[in-house]
Order: sequence, then C-alpha cells, then structure tokens
Amino acid sequence: METDVMKTAHQFLIQNDKAPERELDFKKLLYKTWFTLYRRTRGDRDFDSSGFEHVFVGETRDKSVIGMHNWLQIYLQEKHGNIDYKGYFRRGTSEDESQAGLITLQFNWKDGKTKPIGSSFIGTSPEFEMAMYSVAFLMERSSRIPLRVSDHEIDLHIHRLGRGIGTAYPQAK
Repeated sequence: METDVMKTAHQFLIQNDKAPERELDFKKLLYKTWFTLYRRTRGDRDFDSSGFEHVFVGETRDKSVIGMHNWLQIYLQEKHGNIDYKGYFRRGTSEDESQAGLITLQFNWKDGKTKPIGSSFIGTSPEFEMAMYSVAFLMERSSRIPLRVSDHEIDLHIHRLGRGIGTAYPQAK
C-alpha cells in the first residue's frame, strides 16, 4: 500500500464502489483476495494453495508446473539453477527490451517438472501486477479482459477460486 501504483488502484476501486475507503480495510480485502488458503485439487483435504502462491511463486502438480506467472520469480529460479529454460514463443514476446512487455515461454523446474507453456509480463514491478490483477478481480470483470499494455494487445486472464484469485496471467493475442 506504500507504492503509488497500489494507492492509485485503491482510489480507482473506491471511486467504483469496489473497495472500502479505509486503508486497513482495503489491506484486509487484498489479504482475503490473495492469501486465503484453498484446495487446489479436488478431493484433496489440505488447504495448501493461495492465489499469491500460484501466480507469484508457482506450484507443482504431478509432473507439471502450474502458475508461476511472474518474471522475477522465473529469473530468480533460473539464477539459482532451478529452471532449465527451454525457449520462448515469438507470439507475445517483445522485441524491444527497453519497455515492459510480455514473454511466452517453456521450462522445466526442479526435479524435471514441466511448464510446457506459460506467460508473464516482463520488466514490470510485482506491485503493478498485483494492482492490475486485483483491480480486474474486484471489478468483477469476465475471466478474459482485452487490454493494451505498452505496444502489446493482450488478454488478461483472471480466474476466481472460492472468494479469491485462483490464477491471473497475461496472454498475447
């Protein structure tokens, strides 16, 4: 809540009657939206996942990577030798490295778990991503929102799981 982007998101949501005015109450709303634990797998008895973990950290299921839609996490995992980067897909991947963009990629993560295709903003701050995903979720938009970010036409995907965010990610058109 200390960053300009989160303050702007909060003001926008207040103006649209989608968030409480008091900052403490808004923080509680964001906590419920991002950090409430839920069951990711049907039939599983454990409350072992959250929207934040899925989107910003990444999870595994069987032999697959699910989530991990944050470029900083991908970068840090690769830096520590936990990711075997398999390449990117031209569609949606920016050629201009000076601006924030989007990357569509594939990789293996720890113990050979595969992410056959995933997408992430690249060059953006985590605050920007959290603010954008939160605004889209709290405005109760459809699960696919067409947007223009920098020079990229994208669809922003926001999926609800219970009362919170199940996943959120950009996808090139």
